[in-house]
Amino acid sequence: MIYMLVAFFATAFGLLDTLAGYLATPLSRRDSRQHRIAGVLLAIGLVLWLVNWLVQRLGGQARTAAE
Repeated sequence: MIYMLVAFFATAFGLLDTLAGYLATPLSRRDSRQHRIAGVLLAIGLVLWLVNWLVQRLGGQARTAAE
């Protein structure tokens, strides 16, 4: 029974991933402005991640046991 549930959710999430991947590409024929906005938001997120990473590295913050 548990294996059937796991297989069902794996298939459902796989289909959702495929749909999300399709909608994220220009193949979905969405307005190119939406793709530019998404690109800008991704770039902002990448810059913020890099700033956070540098602050943690250069700030001498102690590492946790999980790392």
